[in-house]
Amino acid sequence: MTLTDLYRKALEKLEIVAAGESAAPEDTSVIASQYVLLWNQLKVRGLVSWTVTEDVPAEAVIALVFALAYLAADEFGDDSNRFAAAGAIGLPQVSLAERDLRQLHSRSYVSDPAPTESY
Repeated sequence: MTLTDLYRKALEKLEIVAAGESAAPEDTSVIASQYVLLWNQLKVRGLVSWTVTEDVPAEAVIALVFALAYLAADEFGDDSNRFAAAGAIGLPQVSLAERDLRQLHSRSYVSDPAPTESY
């Protein structure tokens, strides 16, 4: 999904724009700046496999929409607690978004070590 579409989906989740409606540039700018902060948080935790300017993988979109809604809620006069269970990243209680992103990136994890070869 393109970043523009991701930003619009987050604004829809926040009920700033209706489905299919285009977003105001200032609203998109707020979400875009929150996305950079979110991407950096996820990068530190090893939960992104794409660059900050690349399209978002389809399987990560839902988690990112909730995480962006959580981060940007206060900017739009909404209560961020409304999105905490679904979108918070880095809280003691792991959110649905963080759990999904961890699961997405754990698929490449190899649980068995490679056998050693002795010569």
